Amino acid sequence: MLHDDLLDIGFALSSAVHDDLVAESVWTDPLAVIVPARHPLLAHVQVPLVEALKFPLVLCHPESGSGCRHQIQAMLQDAKTPPRVVDEVTTLGVMLTLLGAGYGIGFAIASQVQTLQRPDISIRPLAGTPPMLSTYLLRRKGEPTDPMKRFIERVKDGAAPVDDAPGL
Repeated sequence: MLHDDLLDIGFALSSAVHDDLVAESVWTDPLAVIVPARHPLLAHVQVPLVEALKFPLVLCHPESGSGCRHQIQAMLQDAKTPPRVVDEVTTLGVMLTLLGAGYGIGFAIASQVQTLQRPDISIRPLAGTPPMLSTYLLRRKGEPTDPMKRFIERVKDGAAPVDDAPGL
């Protein structure tokens, strides 16, 4: 949609873009462990990665284009225990449904999962310094317009965009 001028700005978990786009890292979020309700890992306030890797994993599909899988894969490559991947999904919703049904555990950005308020899953931070997933702002190359510059500044400052119209 950015290529077709249908959008001015997009967000992605990957910096891999085509040559006429620019990707800028705008924020990072800690990776968390997502487990079914009443799972043994809930005994941990913070889950050690070595403990999490004892259970089957449901991960983002590598071809989903989200970039999430690439960032998580980098973390898993550093682990001493090879992961047991039982399923790969294309959306967070499908992942959470499978996790809630007990197919395994997964990794995701906690703030994204918390907004869905599902009673069949729980979120735990990873022990130690958790890996941070980067979110990228995508736009076409070239000088951004003044409104785009203001929006990009607000995103980088962590503030939500506000309407510049007086009295609102």
